Amino acid sequence: MTRSSVRTVAILDDVVTKLIAEIPDMPAELFPENPAAYRLNHPKGALLLSFPGSQFDALVRSGQNVPAKAGCSRPQARTIGLTITVVLRQLNGRDGAVDALDDVRDALRGFRPSGCRSDLEFVAERFLGEMEGNWQYAVDLVTTVWDGAAAQT
Repeated sequence: MTRSSVRTVAILDDVVTKLIAEIPDMPAELFPENPAAYRLNHPKGALLLSFPGSQFDALVRSGQNVPAKAGCSRPQARTIGLTITVVLRQLNGRDGAVDALDDVRDALRGFRPSGCRSDLEFVAERFLGEMEGNWQYAVDLVTTVWDGAAAQT
């Protein structure tokens, strides 16, 4: 099996590392595999990164210009979605969830994970609700790669 050069896990690791470096007073980690059992231990909150999926651009096939060959594959443009769930014990104020959303945008604005073709782009912020005294928002982002390419340019 041939692996594509850009691995999704490496992109997730890069984003978590960037969040830790830029927002050192709050833990950043991958979204828990069992959210119902997740326990928020930090007194302020946490930033939880997840991968909701990707979109792929259609390959352009020009008939005579690109003859079909057995075993021939071409790189395909892939837009990778990421979601950061901001979980905080306080909603408003200097250490609240709304302030943390600004921190996340400041930390990731202009950041390009290794192997990606584009900087992270913000798509949306959504209020998810309050659960057991913890306020939750989601920050949706995207970046692009050439899936299956030997190297990103």
